[in-house]
Amino acid sequence: MISGVVIAKFLGPPLFGLKNAFELTLSYESNSDLGTFDALNRQVPYYRGENELAKAAEAFSTIFWINMIYAAVASLGLVAISQYMRFSGFDPQYVDFTLFIGLAIFTGKISSFLDTQVKINKLHFLLGKAEVVYGLTAAATGMLLAYIYGLRGALISLIVADLFFIGMILKNERTLPAFSVSFKVYWRLLKIGLPINVLFLFIMLFDTADRAIILALLSTESLGYYSIAAVAIGIIEIIPGAIHSVTFAPVMEKFGKTKSRESIRNYYTHPMIVTAYLMPFIMALLFFGIHLPIEHYLQEYSKSIAIVQILTLGFYFSAVSFPAFSISLAFNKQNKLLIIV
Repeated sequence: MISGVVIAKFLGPPLFGLKNAFELTLSYESNSDLGTFDALNRQVPYYRGENELAKAAEAFSTIFWINMIYAAVASLGLVAISQYMRFSGFDPQYVDFTLFIGLAIFTGKISSFLDTQVKINKLHFLLGKAEVVYGLTAAATGMLLAYIYGLRGALISLIVADLFFIGMILKNERTLPAFSVSFKVYWRLLKIGLPINVLFLFIMLFDTADRAIILALLSTESLGYYSIAAVAIGIIEIIPGAIHSVTFAPVMEKFGKTKSRESIRNYYTHPMIVTAYLMPFIMALLFFGIHLPIEHYLQEYSKSIAIVQILTLGFYFSAVSFPAFSISLAFNKQNKLLIIV
């Protein structure tokens, strides 16, 4: 949060809004794996619970390489388009926007796969260290480069942070899956993952539609005011997301062994109770205290105070329901969730 506030200060509302448009674009692009990473996260622990280790290895290889081929093609295409825009006299800000989107697709896809692999392997300490390194790198390089180079520096810092995250994981895991592609395996996992992907895409659209509408109908400056709220809300979004990350792979492995829903009851009842008790205190702190950093440090973002307070009130129910949502995916109920959403 501190780095987000400092970067917002250095860039000002218009460029901070453009940076958030960049991150919004990457959020939508993250669905390009079509749910295969989610299917991997669900099925590999299940296969291991059934002692089907060859199936698990084949799934890893197929999903990794198909997604890497897509990422390489998309990345090269966007880099080429950015160079065409540069020679055609487009605004340098939008040239950089296209160039770094292309680079971020490639680094982001590798990061997403490694993130999934580490969760499946239950290397939570390693994942925690890598995420700390990512956060510190993004914060340090983001503030420094945004101060020196403005928006371009802020975008470079996101790529650098991805590279540090990838390096941290590979330093410990050391290997990537061997090249092996089975379209039969891909199709099987796609059928599992695509409904999950569509479900998460709908949720993402609900969560980000406000920013997309502001960007389309108002201006990047207005999005900059609004995006300070996203920085603040990001604090409380960490809690349900972290619970899902830590518990999902153990749930699937235990479910694969026992085939009993009762055996995994505590994995969603306890987190839901803890979240329900903890969230009001965190939300109250944010609601009543957000004016202090904005009024003392980000005076040009004073219009953001009311936005943060409104969004904070609406987040409680989605945070409390997240453990139940997570366990529904474990029970393969994504199609029913899709209808509800």
